[in-house]
Amino acid sequence: MGILMCIVVTAANVHDSVAAEQVFKRLEGKCPRLKKILADGGYAGERLIKLAQTELGVELDVVTRGDEAAFRVIPKRWIAERSISWLMWSRHLCKDYEMNTESSEAWVIVASIAMMVKDF
Repeated sequence: MGILMCIVVTAANVHDSVAAEQVFKRLEGKCPRLKKILADGGYAGERLIKLAQTELGVELDVVTRGDEAAFRVIPKRWIAERSISWLMWSRHLCKDYEMNTESSEAWVIVASIAMMVKDF
């Protein structure tokens, strides 16, 4: 199973569901074998589910945490949370030093490469 990472950095006032549309546009035509996208509760909504099906032809699986699951591990949710926490080990990503979103995206890629070559 391969893992694909698509990075979109936006301003703080852009909602996650709006940024997801940019992710879908970047992924369009680049991964024909992609079947499912895992997302957290911020991406819930019929509009994004339909957009994922029409633009990419994939299933958008929204993993939400209910009140009863406050202290329980939710299947597959840990994958994204772990990846984000590993990225925060990068000194350059733990604070917002960049002046534009393109350089922020580049630093996420650099930190991801460093994680892959480093022995955890």
